[in-house]
Amino acid sequence: MNYEELLELRQGENPRGVNTPIGTLARRQVDGQWRYELRLDSQFTEDSLFISALEQDEAATRLVNRPEQAKFSVERDSAGPYALLLPKGNYTTLEQYISEQPMALARKGYVEDTLQRLATLCDAVAKQGLHLVSMHPSLLLVRRKEGEVLALLHGSLYMGQGETTELMFGNIRDSIAPEVLGGSEPNDASDTYAMAWLAQWLYQSAEAPLGARAVLKKGLAIQPDKRPATPQTFVDNIRRRNGAAKQGLLLLAATLIAAAIVGFYFEMLPETEVVEFVKPNPVDSMAWVLEDTIFIPDDNLQPGQDTMDALMTPQERALMKRYEKKAEEIFRKRYAKAADPILSSIYNDKSMASDQERFAATSLAGAERLDQLQKDLANEVGITDVRGQKLASDIIQEITKKKLEGLKGRASGATPGKEK
Repeated sequence: MNYEELLELRQGENPRGVNTPIGTLARRQVDGQWRYELRLDSQFTEDSLFISALEQDEAATRLVNRPEQAKFSVERDSAGPYALLLPKGNYTTLEQYISEQPMALARKGYVEDTLQRLATLCDAVAKQGLHLVSMHPSLLLVRRKEGEVLALLHGSLYMGQGETTELMFGNIRDSIAPEVLGGSEPNDASDTYAMAWLAQWLYQSAEAPLGARAVLKKGLAIQPDKRPATPQTFVDNIRRRNGAAKQGLLLLAATLIAAAIVGFYFEMLPETEVVEFVKPNPVDSMAWVLEDTIFIPDDNLQPGQDTMDALMTPQERALMKRYEKKAEEIFRKRYAKAADPILSSIYNDKSMASDQERFAATSLAGAERLDQLQKDLANEVGITDVRGQKLASDIIQEITKKKLEGLKGRASGATPGKEK
């Protein structure tokens, strides 16, 4: 084993490269620098239809100004194109990345962020008349350091070419929408299918959000008009279902706690008389969580009404509002207490007297801490991230105003809160 092979091994990379449906991803020296290239298998370099589509894809890729799009340039020798040269960076396929680092799937929000990146890219390439067609993890790239996914090729340019299409997608055809395999033109709905297939693949090893299975089932529908219209709609549905499920579980937990407290209270009271209660109609408080067996189409919802709200009784809605109010009160109190010292580190005599660059750095670091604090507390007390951001913003403005008034008062020689 030479030094280069040893270095590759220590970095957790395979010196022989990573296999993809069209070739091998590996590193080589280009002008004295190590670069990644995807060396095409011989059957592709000899296929004129594939090479023609690849050259179109190279040009199209440069028109997509998105960080989720992996740029490449076709490398040629005397025999013609033989590889795709990638920009500087450390790359692997998503399939290999998850194989090497399965714990990445356990990182909070990794799967949803991956799907969102691809949904954003799908929207951008659709404006260029392109579609990914397949989001198989062997065709998607990942920057090792950041773990961010990138799409390389636009499958719509390679469809309808007979043996070329079969050669390229034959082993991963299950990741492609049935109608596209049948000869139909790729569209947003077919990319939704491809994304749902990828999400299902990722959730096989990761913990799927509550309610995700029903959204996956809809995304993988055989009939295109039964799927979410776009990949972005698909991602939004997963997030909305997950948010509704989390709030519903909070409601159920709060209801059980409240029932236990009320039950304990009545147990402590002396028995006076038997009270006859009228048993209400049974309500399955967990029915909306059982997405595997119960699915309410989004089309049945009233404007402004989410899935959980549609399945709650008026009494449950009122109870939910009370607990939401209590959760927000807890959030305000805890956030204000934790945010005060962070803002004090920004708005003080020493910091305000420093140069602009240092103050900007201090402010940025403080803003990042405040943002993470808001996310952690919102998740902990059970309010939505959007609502947490609004509450946090109001609290920060209020505390900042007081800090600045105090600094202004000291600068003018007055005691904060008193007139000179």
